[in-house]
Amino acid sequence: MKMICIVGMLLSFLGLSAVPCGAPVPSRVAAQTTVNTDGAIVYPDGAVDWQDANIKYIGRWAEKDTYIQGYWEGYFEVRFTGTSVKVKLRTGCNLAVSLDGGELTEYRPARTTMSFSDLENTVHTLRVVSLAQSTFPKFKGLILDKGASTLPPAEKPLVEFVGDSITEGYIGSATDGTQGNAGIYSFAYQAGDLLEANHNQIAFGGITMADGYGNLPEKIGMVTRYFQLSEPAAGDVAAWDTTRYTPDAIVINMGTNDPPSSPDFYASYLSFLQKLREAYPDTMLFAMRPFNGSHALNIQRAVKERTDAGDMQVYYMDTTDWATDTTDGLHPTKAVNTAAAAKLADFLKPYLYPEAITPSSASPSAAAPSPAGIHAENPENASNTLLIGISGGMAVLGILIALLFVRKRRNLPSKK
Repeated sequence: MKMICIVGMLLSFLGLSAVPCGAPVPSRVAAQTTVNTDGAIVYPDGAVDWQDANIKYIGRWAEKDTYIQGYWEGYFEVRFTGTSVKVKLRTGCNLAVSLDGGELTEYRPARTTMSFSDLENTVHTLRVVSLAQSTFPKFKGLILDKGASTLPPAEKPLVEFVGDSITEGYIGSATDGTQGNAGIYSFAYQAGDLLEANHNQIAFGGITMADGYGNLPEKIGMVTRYFQLSEPAAGDVAAWDTTRYTPDAIVINMGTNDPPSSPDFYASYLSFLQKLREAYPDTMLFAMRPFNGSHALNIQRAVKERTDAGDMQVYYMDTTDWATDTTDGLHPTKAVNTAAAAKLADFLKPYLYPEAITPSSASPSAAAPSPAGIHAENPENASNTLLIGISGGMAVLGILIALLFVRKRRNLPSKK
């Protein structure tokens, strides 16, 4: 991802064109602010509107008149300077907050203004997370120190996790005191962090894959619900515009709530894979075996049918023995979620980082296992191809890259 952006900047310098890095984000810069050449936005009065271009919204968000509202399980993240920050909400809701990559602190509920002060006078990273399904955070903006800045976000791959209560983060009553819904404890959220990726969860307790089943009032399955803006909620739900962002990978953990004898599961799962491919032509799709093994054979069949049809970026993941300890016979414990997250991250790394540019904090590991014999394509072939439009500048670009390489080699410390 970083190399893509570096190449893009080089091409821009040469007057050439390239596919832009990252997804578009809302932006409205107040007249009294200053935008620096490095993308930093300086706020003389410290008041940051929710539409600041440097605030990165992960997952599904919808713009309102004076705020932005989140859906499903996502978060926003922003880098800023100064010694304090206040988060302004339209209404209180259940959130988790992290500063500078530290431990997440839960707020049940968060106040309409959350204040964090006495910070070191340097660059900080703030993350505000929807704690569970139906949180619907309404974010209005930030208050920074006078003269402080927001800074452009780091480029990262995006992983979207699709599932039911297990992916959403329901733990159930546990001996360690953990209970209830908390998406930050989910194997999905933890795996995303281990991968040092942007990540979100499209998940809801009780949801099935097929329409017409389950205990939710509307009985709308994920095959349909995924393409709506919101999780189940009162009132009409708008369609989701899948062009708003494009995940690099989608990880599907569905089937636990569909009846074992359901005649519609296989067709619905296959249809879901087809719909995702239509929406995201280049996204890698990973179909997990549900932790309890429900519909595992049907999921393998659906993956095989897609690969036989020529879709070589869909993979089956065998999760046998990943989650054997539960709080209630179904939902994995907090410890099991953490262990499953590590296994999932190890599986996904070669696909997200095919050139062995693994996250700095991740421990070295062997290549991910082949997807249960269904599709064992080399992960190196699964990376997205950067399409670059060049008009007569390839030779100049090659020389410039060569010069950068030589310079880097010269700056390397000598061995002793």
